[in-house]
Amino acid sequence: MKELDHEHYYAPRLLFGNGQQSPVETYVSHPPGTHPKSCIKPEYCALECRLTNGAVRWFGCRDAYINAELKMVVVGVNPRDEVMSRFRKVPATLRNY
Repeated sequence: MKELDHEHYYAPRLLFGNGQQSPVETYVSHPPGTHPKSCIKPEYCALECRLTNGAVRWFGCRDAYINAELKMVVVGVNPRDEVMSRFRKVPATLRNY
């Protein structure tokens, strides 16, 4: 897991799917080894983002949780990932750990 960073990021509220930008309707965090077979390594958590237009986007991360603001947070993303590198960082005072 050394290619993932240790930062905490807010999961996005808007993503592109099916050729258009749509709001995220549901977040589902899948623990390591429990997400469907995909390009996400089995030792990573997988964040499933279901969009209002029916599209689904997946992101690999070290961990995911809901913080005190009731916002989805992902921890440890690949710094080379162009989409995830633009996620907003969570202030230290609002992190669960």
